[in-house]
Amino acid sequence: MSKLTINVGTSSNSGDGDTIRSAMIKSNSNFTDLYTQVNTALTSFPTAAQVGAVSLTDVGQNSGIATLNSTGKLTATQLPAISYSSLTGTPPAIGGLTSTASAGVVSLANGSVTVTGNLMPSADATYNIGSPTATWKEIYVSAKTIYLGSTTQLSGTSIVIAADPNSTSLSQMPTMVASNIVAVPFTYVSSGANITVRPSIQFQDTNGLNYPISFNTVTYEFSLDAQGNYGQGALVAKQVTLSNSGGTALTLTGDIVQTGNYTNTSPTTNFRYDGNVALGYNNTNTLTVNSATNFVGSVAFSGSPTIGGGNVPVVINAGGANPLTITSSTMTLNGSYGATFAGSVTITGNLVVNGTQTIINSSTLVIGDNIISLNADIPGYQAPTLNAGLSVSRGTQAAQQWLWDETHGYWTPVGANIGNVGTLSATAINVGTLTASLISGTISGTAATASALATPVTITLSGDIAGSTSFNGASNVSITSSLATTGVVLGTYTQVSVDMKGRVLAGFSPTTLAGYGITDSTPINATIDGGAY
Repeated sequence: MSKLTINVGTSSNSGDGDTIRSAMIKSNSNFTDLYTQVNTALTSFPTAAQVGAVSLTDVGQNSGIATLNSTGKLTATQLPAISYSSLTGTPPAIGGLTSTASAGVVSLANGSVTVTGNLMPSADATYNIGSPTATWKEIYVSAKTIYLGSTTQLSGTSIVIAADPNSTSLSQMPTMVASNIVAVPFTYVSSGANITVRPSIQFQDTNGLNYPISFNTVTYEFSLDAQGNYGQGALVAKQVTLSNSGGTALTLTGDIVQTGNYTNTSPTTNFRYDGNVALGYNNTNTLTVNSATNFVGSVAFSGSPTIGGGNVPVVINAGGANPLTITSSTMTLNGSYGATFAGSVTITGNLVVNGTQTIINSSTLVIGDNIISLNADIPGYQAPTLNAGLSVSRGTQAAQQWLWDETHGYWTPVGANIGNVGTLSATAINVGTLTASLISGTISGTAATASALATPVTITLSGDIAGSTSFNGASNVSITSSLATTGVVLGTYTQVSVDMKGRVLAGFSPTTLAGYGITDSTPINATIDGGAY
């Protein structure tokens, strides 16, 4: 039976405990059960005769003989086979090992424990498996889950998750999954001094060589290492994203060598190189930069680089106060869309443009040379056949030109007039209309207007009309003239005689019909007979 406990009450003489009779009944029941268990155990012990009849070969068997070790305890190999099956309650403890009623059979034989159910401690987070001085050699767990507490520490020099040597599929690859893995520096004592090793995560190749990724706790830098040599490892990635929030995104202190054709390397921010950068190891390699690139230091091209892939603009920014210098025996700008310089461009050598068209959109053009040579590409042995000169675009109006006419051998404006000329000196000038304040030399042609003549002239009328006046061209003049007489006396005449100029040479006043030249009339005093007319 189960032990009966006497209720002694909450305090002395509190009156809430068992009565004296009830307490004595419980006490008697406990003693009765104890005597019964003892008598049962005593009757099961072998007699002396039975013990003497058992041979030493029966050690470890039921009712056999077991020798004790030096500490007076049985060894594991001498323990008899004890099994508990069909349990109805909590089984007794066996060497500190407990189970539950639903755990099934617990066997302890030859130093091994076989559990067919769950192995559960009697209290949560209280007991250990092994100790710092009594450790388990190996623990084998199937491909399931090991649950660790919220704060778990794994101590040791090496924790290895090894693959099954008989693996047949990729799914059997050893895998560790965690939300957060913290690697801390390791410190050991050597020759009386503390040696601290940077934390790292190592990767091993098929030859057993390790390639760590370590962290420098002084400079706060990650390092790709190779065989313990810091910074000697390599990184291959489809995409690397760098963030310079609060500091420098990427610092390169050694050589950068890239092999292959990585045309999909697409930085989303600017790269900054504070030092000399050599692009291209030799003239067999090509560097293509398809995004905006900011070069702060010197840039050396050892091969034949191509800047810009034709899809994005290329900006070379040396700073507002810094010059941009390109030193080369020959610099060629070749592209379907040409090149654009946003600021000032200074060329200390010769500038040769071999294209078919050169466009200057600046509002002011300053040329230091005193002679501009046009049509300079004509060979020295070839006779000139083309006109040359200047053309002025006028928007909606027709363009005007000042050309050298090869056919006639003189300068000529095409479609326009020449005006506001200070001094024009030429061997010959052929113009339709010439307007000037002063003309010096010989002019062959007709002047439409003039402000004055250098020497006034006298204009005289002669012939049938007489008169004269002085004229210098500064203003209009008039001439008072007189008509020469013809000898006809002033008067009224019924008949006049006029010359071819309309002048009256003679005047007549006849009094008869004959005087007027009428010959077929009859005088008023004539006799008229009755005959017919």
